[in-house]
Formats: sequence, structure tokens, C-alpha cells
Amino acid sequence: MKKKSKEIALAGMLSALAVVILFLGSMIELLDLSAAALAALVVMVAVIDLGNGKAVAVYLVSAILSVLMFPKTASVVFAAFVGYYPVLKVYLDKIRPKVLQYAVKLVLFNLFLGGILWITEGLLGLGTDWGSLGKALFLLGNVTFVIYDFALGLLAVFYIVKIKNRIRKG
Repeated sequence: MKKKSKEIALAGMLSALAVVILFLGSMIELLDLSAAALAALVVMVAVIDLGNGKAVAVYLVSAILSVLMFPKTASVVFAAFVGYYPVLKVYLDKIRPKVLQYAVKLVLFNLFLGGILWITEGLLGLGTDWGSLGKALFLLGNVTFVIYDFALGLLAVFYIVKIKNRIRKG
């Protein structure tokens, strides 16, 4: 019972940390996408320390609270894709060969990006004629996503090797 209580407390603290990060991202517009990515690192820690089930709970609590409390870009991007990606990454990284793995990851990202553009332009009427700017956005977005995916993997290894055991000892 004691282990379960510690896991629930850790999940609550991680959820709160993600919400605080997303709050800061909503207050400082320049940091909105960075805050969403940083909050996703909190979900990654939950995946490593608590498993996928509780990590999904951390994501859901963080996403719902942040979108309800401050519906800005950071919260929406976190809720729509970046927040649950660390949980999804666990399964996607098992796909072999690597080329197929990255093809699946890029298809998922492009569905997300296309959905965001469709929502802003089609449903909300906020878009413009994207033309070549839309192609550049997709290209830049894909390059950024590949870098983000690679960095997320490296940060997971760094957390496991350098940080996790130090926290356990303390």
C-alpha cells in the first residue's frame, strides 16, 4: 500500500509541475511551444517512473486543467499532441526497421499539424491562404519534430542513467 501511495503522490506532483510549466508558457507567449515540450518531459518522467497507465493519467490531468485554466497555445499543443507523445513513443520506438518507425512517427505528426491547420483555418476561420508558407511550415515542423523525438529519447536515457537513482537515494 505504501508504494501505491507514493506513486499517486508522485503522479499528483508531476501533474502539478506540468500545469505550472504550461501556465508559464501561457504567460510568456515566446515560450509557448517550449513550455509544451518541457511539460511533455514531465510526462516522460511519469512513463519511466510510474509506467504508461499512470503517465496517461498525468497527461490527462495536466491537459484538462491547463486547457480549462489558460487555453493558450502551450496548453492546446500539449493537449493535442506533445503531451501524450512520450507515452506513444514507448510503443513507436519498438517498430523495426527504423525507417518504418520514423515514417509512422512523421505520419502521426503530419496528421496532428494538418489537423491544427484545418481547425484554425476551416473551423475557426483564423487562417489565411497558406500556399508556399504552408509547405515551409510543414517542412520546418517535420525537421523540428525529428529533432524533438531524438532529444526526447536522449533526455529519457539521461534521466534514467544520471538522475533517477540520485532521486531514489535522497
